Amino acid sequence: MISCESFTTASSSTGSEDELVREASDLRTCAVSTIIASTPGLTAGNRNVYLPSAAFGLLITDDMMHIIVGETNRKAVLCVGETWQHADHTEMKAFLGLLQAGDLKKEKEAIIEIYFTVFQAIMARNQFLQLLRHIRFDNYHIRKERHEADKLAPVRE
Repeated sequence: MISCESFTTASSSTGSEDELVREASDLRTCAVSTIIASTPGLTAGNRNVYLPSAAFGLLITDDMMHIIVGETNRKAVLCVGETWQHADHTEMKAFLGLLQAGDLKKEKEAIIEIYFTVFQAIMARNQFLQLLRHIRFDNYHIRKERHEADKLAPVRE
């Protein structure tokens, strides 16, 4: 771990003692807690991930997917009405996979232009656009109340 003193001393090792004192007094807080001590990379829990679906499961858990599917369906029913065909977990995983693949494939191209490649074999264009329009990650009806109680509420659930 790097201490504030060693960082200040190392940053001005050629400076005078007065400069060191000035730099130390200017240093109001030290973000030592933001220094990552562990080695980045794979951990024991994800070393044996060989399939893309398993890697996707590390990013978005089943509980998270349940919330995404439920809130997306709730929003779509409010906008479209009862004619909305409810999305399920499989369809939502395909949709999120298409978004991720599209992001990796083309950096500046519009999503709808990317869709007309091989993506149309995975999902119908209208369903893709409807999901894109209505996707939600939290219950927007109680978002304001949750935000008042907890500023990080949108990312906690």
